[in-house]
Amino acid sequence: MLLSTTFGQNNPCSLQWIYSPEATEVWIVFEPGAFIQGPTGCYAHYEVELIVRDSVQVYGRLLRRLTLLSTSEEVPLQPNILQARWPKLPVGVKWEVVIWDLEQRQAHFRQGHLSAQAWQANFFRVGAGYTTDQLGAEQLWLYRAAPGIYLGQAALYQAESSLPELTRYLSLQEKRFSVRATAGIDTLRLLWQQEDLPPGRYLIGLYLYQGEEPRYQAFYPVRRR
Repeated sequence: MLLSTTFGQNNPCSLQWIYSPEATEVWIVFEPGAFIQGPTGCYAHYEVELIVRDSVQVYGRLLRRLTLLSTSEEVPLQPNILQARWPKLPVGVKWEVVIWDLEQRQAHFRQGHLSAQAWQANFFRVGAGYTTDQLGAEQLWLYRAAPGIYLGQAALYQAESSLPELTRYLSLQEKRFSVRATAGIDTLRLLWQQEDLPPGRYLIGLYLYQGEEPRYQAFYPVRRR
């Protein structure tokens, strides 16, 4: 279960909420695929306002203006993650975010409620930044699981055929590993061979087992340019 929120058709960013016993963090990843194409690269100017509140009080607020650059191949030329951290916020409070696209003169609005999940967030390193929807050679997972040692398996699938409401996937790469979970926020890094992969849609599956029993699993769609 991924706690990730993406925006609409032009998808300027995705929100990743990360929980620990001490704090609540939000990572806002600005996707280069939404930048404006320029003569020598791509660029974007955003104003971001995020509020976490309930009917009584405001728990957190973030207001920031950003200028971001990438190559024409959607490779970030600088860090493209905006982070904020607050003392642990109560589950169930409401968050609202508005992304003002100052170049295209439009606003993107999304809202939701905080709810603790096992799988927290994942990113792919691309150039100097990260993306959540474009397959990169290095994948970074931040997760929280019950303390213990788990056997893990990760698989990269390619969309083999697609019909209405049905997509078949073919397994291309698999990885097996073990992890020691601490009940805090733990980190898992995976490396994928991607040089020979054709452009298209892919799916990454991640599984943690204790004995024969699957305890956690997540599926995440990505694309390859």
